[in-house]
Amino acid sequence: MSLLQADFSEPKPQEEEKPTISMDGLGSYLQGLFQEAKDARTDKEQQWLDDLRYFNSQYTSADQSVIAENSQNADVFFSATRMKTVAAYGRIIDLLFQPGQPFGLCEPTPIPDTKDFKLALEKAKAEITALMQQGQLDPNTIDLDELVMKRGDELRSEAITDAQDRMDKMNELIQDQLKECSAERKLKRMIAEMCVLGDGCVKGATINVRGSQKWQDNGGEWSLNTIEEVFPDIEHRSIFDIYPDPFANSMDELTHLFDRHKMTHTDLNKLAMLEGFDGDKIRNILTTSPNGNYVEESHEIERRSIGGVNTSQNMKNRYDVLEFWGAISGEKLQMANVEVEDLTKEYQANVWICNGQVIKAMLNPLLPTRIPYQIVPYEFNIHSFWGTGIPRMMVNSQKMMNGAARAIEQNMAYSSGVITEINTDLLRVGESADGIKPNDVKLRSGGNQSDPLLRFHKVPDNSSSFMSLMAEFRKYTDEETSMPSYSHGQAQGGMTKTASGMSMLMGAANVALKSTIKNIDDYCITPLIQSYYDHNMKWSDRTDIKGDAKVIAQGSTALMAKEVKSEKLMQFMQLTANPVDSQLVERQKLLKEVANALEINPDILYSEQEIEARQQQQDAANAAHQQQAMGGNGGNIDPRVAQQAPPN
Repeated sequence: MSLLQADFSEPKPQEEEKPTISMDGLGSYLQGLFQEAKDARTDKEQQWLDDLRYFNSQYTSADQSVIAENSQNADVFFSATRMKTVAAYGRIIDLLFQPGQPFGLCEPTPIPDTKDFKLALEKAKAEITALMQQGQLDPNTIDLDELVMKRGDELRSEAITDAQDRMDKMNELIQDQLKECSAERKLKRMIAEMCVLGDGCVKGATINVRGSQKWQDNGGEWSLNTIEEVFPDIEHRSIFDIYPDPFANSMDELTHLFDRHKMTHTDLNKLAMLEGFDGDKIRNILTTSPNGNYVEESHEIERRSIGGVNTSQNMKNRYDVLEFWGAISGEKLQMANVEVEDLTKEYQANVWICNGQVIKAMLNPLLPTRIPYQIVPYEFNIHSFWGTGIPRMMVNSQKMMNGAARAIEQNMAYSSGVITEINTDLLRVGESADGIKPNDVKLRSGGNQSDPLLRFHKVPDNSSSFMSLMAEFRKYTDEETSMPSYSHGQAQGGMTKTASGMSMLMGAANVALKSTIKNIDDYCITPLIQSYYDHNMKWSDRTDIKGDAKVIAQGSTALMAKEVKSEKLMQFMQLTANPVDSQLVERQKLLKEVANALEINPDILYSEQEIEARQQQQDAANAAHQQQAMGGNGGNIDPRVAQQAPPN
């Protein structure tokens, strides 16, 4: 059986004597399950939309209502949220995607299953026994147990070397597969959404079919042929399209998950041609609903409004398709003609529905069985499935800074001029009180002679107080987000004036990011690389890559190792910066190590050849200077010249 058939084959038909139940029964059940997950996520959707508005420097609808009640101007918005979020995203990307370093690796287990200790000893004993029977070893002159242990150690060492070689080849294959599916670009999109909304999501590794066209010689006639290739793929999915089990508080507790797709007529036609999908049902849906069945959710309309896209247009010619992964009872799977052994048992399945109709139903094809989605929180929320992002962390400080900014705008508008009071009783009949002009003349008549015609009032300028308030809450954002201003380029005094002080502060700033990168390692990189390892172990034709392994994410490990190494190098430089110890250290190599640890190009240092050439030039210049000083006195050095000559 081919790989494509194994993963996308149509469900086997039920036996004739079993009753055939309409697939609509399972579709109706899953539609109700989806509605439950959708209703449970409503409040969280509103938080995501508010966070998205703050990131885009826009007020929420609740903020706009408060501003309108207070007759304030809502044009001004202090974009601290965007600055902090972009800074966090940049730091994470810089730490995770370092040039030449993979973010996840497969390493052999300490005792490879292919050749464990027991097998190695048995094999060693069998080899030595065979040599003794052949007369090549004299049992009276050797210690059998010692020889077996020695040979066993050699076999174990060979097994470990072989396992490491296999995993090196496995890692090369996985890195190549990740590059082919643009994994880095998709992971960066996931991290961006994670920083803004608090969670990011990728789907993988799942099996996909890639078509490529190549010119081939068919008996002297060249033709363009399409070649289909099956490969493990990953996909970035927005959390707005992900609807998890509402009763789960973490990925470990997840029993099922829905992925909502917005598809065109062409997309559905492509599904109809894939094995495992019911082409007749899909074509029937396209015929009965030629204009689509997609209805925009309220969060989709608001997201388009936030992005500046026209929201008046309807989503025509689009179809709402739900992809389900999770546990379903055998009885319900039988409704979709999926063959199961026990109707009372639950099975992990993958089901696609459109218009309440099941267009694909099969048992979960992934080995080991899993839900192929990785949802990563920026920061944990205890007893909650969803995490917290940068905008939500600093939402209160952002509101205070916006309020202070609006107050500054209003106060400066009023205090920039004077407010004029006009006694209308003293104006002549028919004369207007609207507007005061320079050098204007107002004629008065009647009224109390002691009352002035005009009074001028000056509004006090309180902008400095509001600016201090903004500065104070801006400091609070440093603590709320654990992203100090100096970590993203804001100049500050104190320790930031020295290199060592700045290095210490940056190391402290990375402490909070370590937890976020650890979340990415645990909830994304490790399961993602594990899924690629499982795929290759199951489906790859290469036998030289297969072996028992464990997956190690490199993100937080690399970050901590880098910090520890740079700190130790700086300490070592300080310890050896004296005349006695400096003679025992090759300073050039040490400086190169420090430059690499600090991510500075070591090419700025002179090479050994350049240092030698510079030394030769200096020696030649000194010799010429001494020769010139000695030449004018028949070999006797003038004391006045000797004082100017450099010492040997």
